[in-house]
Amino acid sequence: MKYFLPTLLLVLFSQSIFSQNATSQFELNNIRWYQNTDGRMFYSSTDPFIGMEIPINSGIAPMYTSSLWIGGTGPDGNVNFTGQNYCLGGCSYVPGPLKTDGTAQTDDATIAAFDRFWSVSQSEIDLHLAYFNCINDSDCDENIAFPDGYDIPEAFLTWPAEGDVENGYASNLAPFFDYNDDGTYNPEDGDHPVILGDFSSFCILNGSDPSNIATSIPTGFEVHLTVYGFEAIEGAEFNSLFVQYKVINRADESYNDTYFGVFNDFDLGNPTDDYLGTEVSRSTVYVYNGSDFDAPSSSSPGYGDDLPVFGMRILGGPLQDADGADNPSISDDVNTYGNQTTGWGDGIADNERLGLSHSIYMSNSGPNPTQDPQIYIEFNTYMQSIWRDGSPLTYGGNGYNPQDEDAINARYVFPGLSDPLFSGTDGVDPNYPNEAGWTEETEGLLPGDRRSLCSSGPFTFNSGDVQYFDMVYVFARDSDFPGEDPFDGFIDYLEEIADLPWGEQIPDIVTSVKDVSAENLGISLYPNPASNVVMLESQNHNRGHYAILNLIGQVVMQGNTTGNRTAISISELPKGMYLLRYEVAGKAATEKLVVE
Repeated sequence: MKYFLPTLLLVLFSQSIFSQNATSQFELNNIRWYQNTDGRMFYSSTDPFIGMEIPINSGIAPMYTSSLWIGGTGPDGNVNFTGQNYCLGGCSYVPGPLKTDGTAQTDDATIAAFDRFWSVSQSEIDLHLAYFNCINDSDCDENIAFPDGYDIPEAFLTWPAEGDVENGYASNLAPFFDYNDDGTYNPEDGDHPVILGDFSSFCILNGSDPSNIATSIPTGFEVHLTVYGFEAIEGAEFNSLFVQYKVINRADESYNDTYFGVFNDFDLGNPTDDYLGTEVSRSTVYVYNGSDFDAPSSSSPGYGDDLPVFGMRILGGPLQDADGADNPSISDDVNTYGNQTTGWGDGIADNERLGLSHSIYMSNSGPNPTQDPQIYIEFNTYMQSIWRDGSPLTYGGNGYNPQDEDAINARYVFPGLSDPLFSGTDGVDPNYPNEAGWTEETEGLLPGDRRSLCSSGPFTFNSGDVQYFDMVYVFARDSDFPGEDPFDGFIDYLEEIADLPWGEQIPDIVTSVKDVSAENLGISLYPNPASNVVMLESQNHNRGHYAILNLIGQVVMQGNTTGNRTAISISELPKGMYLLRYEVAGKAATEKLVVE
């Protein structure tokens, strides 16, 4: 096979370092965002009101900050928790991996080596492979294919693929493609990082030594954080950003009743006029404007009358505890519902991933028990929809009704009509009097500054286990959907995003592409012969790469698939016989294609 020089994607990013932890700025599509190696997402210490800018170059942000919470009960019956909201008094995460015995690195050099982000684009990977394919192909002239030479990107050279085994670290950390199948990472031999999406940032952090003992206690949780997206010029992909937390329990003990949570301080432009909501059936929490105009404020120019809806969908939570069965979805109307995401009712046992188990808000002006948690016990119970004073979230009003003996306990706050089976109230119909369902609007609550916490669980987090937590942030606004309600457009975007190839669980080492049959890979071409358009259908994979070659091995067309069916225009190809080669997930298949 002849190898080809790929087209580079246009992806921009820059990096800067402040104080004792790295803060980096990234750009992709319609979004500019910051990340910090202390676990704070979408927060900039230099410009805290623009940590996640959408649209890009607008000076407007839909949120202030976000971070991961992890909590569970240890064998001694005590709560173990790692998480934070604003790092007041110190953050809970520090850069770098843990040793395999669950202890943290202590030397400054190791900490400094991981106090950074690695930024990689798929176009860089394609170019890297093209170069090494060329120099290993006797029919490829390196001086012609690469007249200006080739420099390996810095992120490839420093990619944290392998841990320092002699000093107690895991042998494999960040995933990589092993070009020559020798089991070790060396980019000068053709090896390269393996990423999610078309652009990805990567870092490693842990919760072993938090500086604020009030908000968390040391745990053996190691977190590999990937933020990524797919190149686009409009639509759902253009306005979405994906996040994957890979969490490893390196402690020598297991945790029961474990939850993963995400704290989101939503500031939708002007932070003082927002409403929160939960879209239960899609495992989503979201924020929208509480008035028909998002006015300028001291922290933001506001979105004006082009009102947005912004939210976070849990695409795949941790695995439900194994029970040897294929558990069904609780609804026949949608693939998943409530605390369910993927793997439910698919004929495979013990691959069911949890979804949105709880949602709750935190106020900065309401009753004290509904305000920000202060100690780690309160942080942990918030993930179970329990207020600071131990009262449960209840259905109706503002969700805090400890004096109402008839109040119905709830797992989701302000669900509207998104929970028709009442999964959030254990199947009990709360008989809410307003036909629009329980929302901030139907309760007549005043818009304000909104902070949200959503969680996924419970599950058992055994020593040595690896769990994944996949989510996506989605932005939609009036001008994207002329004449429509932006919330309906937001829901459309959520549906489109769910069909993308998100959240692949990449193995530590990816070996060379193996050739298999088209039947084995689950692909087909039709119609074939074809004259204008041929459909490439993949039964098992949403995203792959295809190349059409003539019979002397030259690539005449190439591209990526972003769904199970991809329409390929072949109208400009001369009539004749071609080969279509499709590569995905370390496998490749070739089919004959006749253009007539």
